Amino acid sequence: MFETKKYVSLGPSKAFIAATKIILTALFFLYPTFFAFSSPESNWVKTDFAQFRIISGIKDIGKETKIPLGLEFYLHEGWKIYWRNPGDAGFPPSFIENKSSNLAEIEWRWPVPMRFTLDGMQSFGYANHVVIPLTATIKSNQHPLNLRTTLNALACREICIPIEGILKLQLPTGTGAPSKFSKVLRNFERLIPTASSWPGFALKSSHLKGKTLTLNINSSTKLSEPDVYLETMSHINFAKPTVKLSSDEKTAELKVLVEFPDATTPAEFPAILTFVDKGRFIELREIIRPSVKSKTASTHFWKIGNITMTIFLIAFLGGVILNFMPCVLPVLMIKLLDISRAVDQDRKSVRLGFLSSAVGIITSFFALAVFAILLKNFGFFVTWGMQFQQPVFITMSCILILAFSASLLGWFKFKAPDKLIDSLSRPIPIRHNQAIWPKMSGHFFTGVFATILATPCSAPLVGTALTFALGGEAQEIVIIFLLMGLGLALPYLSVSAFPAALKIMPKPGAWMRKLEIFLAILLCLTALWLLTVLSEQISLSLLLFVIGFIGLAGFAILMSKIFQ
Repeated sequence: MFETKKYVSLGPSKAFIAATKIILTALFFLYPTFFAFSSPESNWVKTDFAQFRIISGIKDIGKETKIPLGLEFYLHEGWKIYWRNPGDAGFPPSFIENKSSNLAEIEWRWPVPMRFTLDGMQSFGYANHVVIPLTATIKSNQHPLNLRTTLNALACREICIPIEGILKLQLPTGTGAPSKFSKVLRNFERLIPTASSWPGFALKSSHLKGKTLTLNINSSTKLSEPDVYLETMSHINFAKPTVKLSSDEKTAELKVLVEFPDATTPAEFPAILTFVDKGRFIELREIIRPSVKSKTASTHFWKIGNITMTIFLIAFLGGVILNFMPCVLPVLMIKLLDISRAVDQDRKSVRLGFLSSAVGIITSFFALAVFAILLKNFGFFVTWGMQFQQPVFITMSCILILAFSASLLGWFKFKAPDKLIDSLSRPIPIRHNQAIWPKMSGHFFTGVFATILATPCSAPLVGTALTFALGGEAQEIVIIFLLMGLGLALPYLSVSAFPAALKIMPKPGAWMRKLEIFLAILLCLTALWLLTVLSEQISLSLLLFVIGFIGLAGFAILMSKIFQ
């Protein structure tokens, strides 16, 4: 009599809800970074005495390729981690494994540390809360950054315990808007010592006598408890300085007891000095010598010690050796080929041509020295071959070298008075039996081109000399660079002084064509090496575009040669 109706629920069943909870719970525990996707912070790594993570100063990647990051530590009471120079024991934090994508490199930027003393041992580091600013250089701002790296550090109290953990951070592409961590990052970036971070500070002199280093400093405001941290190429131990303040407390004498690892006191050595005093700090580079040296004294550099003379000799020999490196040798050989081919050139033309090339080399090295000095004065870190960190410069150098190689292979010829022929060392022909003054600009730019090719080269002795130079003062940079340029120019100067020596070269013949092909192959290998350097700095798509452009240009030149 009554009809029974069945009602069907339109909502999810209990079984469906239970299954969903299980899946979400599994995802949460199996993939802890899933829910932190595209977050400006990494996962926390926690231990019994410390926890750390990576934070980002921006929410996403904008137009820049430099990403402000920070390694954030929270340390329990009494625990510390180490600075880049740990002191008598320990080691600084570092990334020991990198499985990131779209990451070229990470630069550590160290805030000013604290001094710790335990059982007479000195160490330098951080306690409580610290953020070590990092600058991540990405390969392309068109792709997200997937950072996955393993941090290794040492945390110490009465005992030291290594800590290690995997950190993951993902940043998508976007506008580069500041994140919630931008303020804390800026606060710790202000704690990074630079050459200009303490206005009114001056290091008046440094004096090494035996094992005692005396530093005389001056400040426009009163000093309180000045301290100094010393860093050298070889690790040395140094004690906390004893300080003697002047009556107006604006001048101080710091005496530091230093101990060298081989128990011998060097005549002089480059050092990085970090001065601190009640929230003020500055980082300076100084050549420590055994006699008092004033920063403003005109005789600062000219009292030359044995080590300095040794470095001068090393710089000159390093320049000579550069001539025989694969990246520079083709330039010298091609110039000799041109001279050998132009058998009717008089000695005066030969002498002036090689002399102009030598002047081009030495002038280029002087320009590099001036450029390095300017960068140092503006607080930049200067290295040999620093222009090869710029993708545009590498690309243009690669195209120029390949064009030079194609010319050697006979695919096309530069025709005078084309400016490019002058820059690539093709001398202007001298008409037979006519005393025509040669155009020297082409020979001059041969030397410039040789210097450009020399800058990414590494050769025995070069690194030693340049490390000393770039850590020194303006006079040392100029003299060491000029001596290296003189060494590179030595073959050109030798031919200029003795042009008759070219008579020992074989007469023009088929061997010259074979040598040109060999030199072209060397230049192609140099260009290939430059492309591998470029691949570390740009995205794969942009690299393929550069290779495709070069390939199409080469194919077009070859076709024009075939159907000419």
